[in-house]
Amino acid sequence: MITESIFDGETMIIPMADVQHIEKHWFGSEVRTKDNYAGIKIITCHTKYNMEADGWENNIYLNRDEADLFLKAWCIYRSEYEEIQNHTCHRCENVSDELMDWIKSEQ
Repeated sequence: MITESIFDGETMIIPMADVQHIEKHWFGSEVRTKDNYAGIKIITCHTKYNMEADGWENNIYLNRDEADLFLKAWCIYRSEYEEIQNHTCHRCENVSDELMDWIKSEQ
């Protein structure tokens, strides 16, 4: 079960299902460490890429403080989502086996 599917932050409300990927916005290009970032760019299914400008046109930007909160919420969401997906796949396999057994018995 997914406990939270919408991030309700200080400046943005973001439906987690719309998020395609996340890019860190670094302070400098030379030193890229885990903690050396200014914020994050959130790319959603609604974000457009501008080939001429070589960048995202309407991404969501969160500063570092809000980004940390979002990343925690995102990790929880993805973990719960993937657990559901894995459980559903196992159920589908079982249903498929049962269906195949039924089909074989009807022949």
